[in-house]
Amino acid sequence: MSTLHRAPLPLLALLATAGMATAASAAPVTVPFNLGVGPAGQLLSGPVMQDQTLHFGLRLELAAVIDQATIQANQDRIPQKYRKMASKVDELRYRPSIFIPETLYVSPAFGATGIYGATWRFIGLNAPFGKGPVRLRLGASLIATLALIHSNSLRGLGGEDIEFVFFLRPGIDLTAEVEIKLARNLLISFGWNSAIHLPQVLRRQVGTSFLSIPGDDVAMRASLWHFGQPFLMLHYRFPITRDIPGALPAKNTPPPAQNRQPPRNQDTFVPPPSSTGPVQPTRPPSQPAGPL
Repeated sequence: MSTLHRAPLPLLALLATAGMATAASAAPVTVPFNLGVGPAGQLLSGPVMQDQTLHFGLRLELAAVIDQATIQANQDRIPQKYRKMASKVDELRYRPSIFIPETLYVSPAFGATGIYGATWRFIGLNAPFGKGPVRLRLGASLIATLALIHSNSLRGLGGEDIEFVFFLRPGIDLTAEVEIKLARNLLISFGWNSAIHLPQVLRRQVGTSFLSIPGDDVAMRASLWHFGQPFLMLHYRFPITRDIPGALPAKNTPPPAQNRQPPRNQDTFVPPPSSTGPVQPTRPPSQPAGPL
């Protein structure tokens, strides 16, 4: 079954992670959290690629991973009306915030052009293939990219020099990724991502603007719209526990510490509240008070 990067909370109480507000009916749930990071190359379309072919950056993945093992371990925590739906989920990844970028562009001008910026993913859908230690994942997402591009040799639509380009565009991305499980909590992945944006024409009069849209083939060839990205990532998974709104309390949960009664010492007599005066310690009835 497909996996969502962001999903409705009613699907499963386990989906919420760090940063979500705690409701009055919330209960603690432990889920695995995936921290993935690795290098990524950047190949930008149009004049930027002609000016400098390869740029550099980092690819990030921060998400709670809800798989069948997690669902089965918390079966009694899922509200009854959602259990059938949860049983059909192969894997679901929930990102804690849309403000955490998926890609960071940190590429000084080693040749002629440098780029700095980020791409954010808003909502996405992934389809995993395979259940062994090696799996293929195909995905698509809605994204937005903000980037500052500077160059000393970049040419615009009319052949003019462009020193700075402010790129801000929405788009979609397509990803093919191979995951290899090295250990229980350690994975490695590699793949390719194509980010396809609304095209932006590069020309001097709007060189620092993001309002230009190509109107013909000539302008399209002088536009920036595609970011190709080969990447390699290392993933580490660790458990986190959060209070999840809507989650049912675990069975046989001990009462809170403040409600527990401390064990009574059999050698000590605790007087009723109405007793006054000094209290003398007494022995249990089973022991004689003294020699006969």
